[in-house]
Amino acid sequence: VGDSPCASAAWLSESAITCRAPPASSTQAALIAVTVARAASTLLLQLYSEAPAIVSIAPSSAPREGGSVMTLTGQHFLPDINETTTVRVAREPCSPILRLTDSSLECVLPPLGSGPWPVSVSIGSRVSQSPTFILPNPPLVTDVKIVQAAFFFGAAVTITGKNFGNFSTSQAALNVRIGPYLCLKGNTKLWISETSISCRLKTPVLSPPSRVVV
Repeated sequence: VGDSPCASAAWLSESAITCRAPPASSTQAALIAVTVARAASTLLLQLYSEAPAIVSIAPSSAPREGGSVMTLTGQHFLPDINETTTVRVAREPCSPILRLTDSSLECVLPPLGSGPWPVSVSIGSRVSQSPTFILPNPPLVTDVKIVQAAFFFGAAVTITGKNFGNFSTSQAALNVRIGPYLCLKGNTKLWISETSISCRLKTPVLSPPSRVVV
């Protein structure tokens, strides 16, 4: 096949043989040559490589700040000669690629905005087709502080934790409940940072609820 031998050639019949094609150096036409007892036959054939395909992603969720390792399993991840495997998450490169085989790869996630995020693998012009997504880690509340001594109308609440998103996405999507009561935007922004939220109770509350949901 071109200038490379076709491995594991096996005779099937007078009119059929099989072999494992070598990696293609390009998608251009290549000369296929079969030689039997010094007699050769040739055929010009268009070669192609299959597009990569993602079967699974681990973990299924990740922090927005990036830096964690994502593992993909699937098929056809190895590039041909003079090609490069590229992984993108929400159009951002997942790099560096730490490990790469034909059926699996690992890469380091970039910082990301609001999820879910589409994941794709491309090699040259070949791009994985199946829609695959990874979700942001859910919000985690670690502490709640109340400015007033009691939970009553207008009480200012500061919630700390992580995975609270970013300004552009969280201002519209953020929803905070303390017990059954909504904690709404006060004079300041509801979202402060990835790790902090500020809100005000708009309903009189006689006793502190035990559950906070972000």
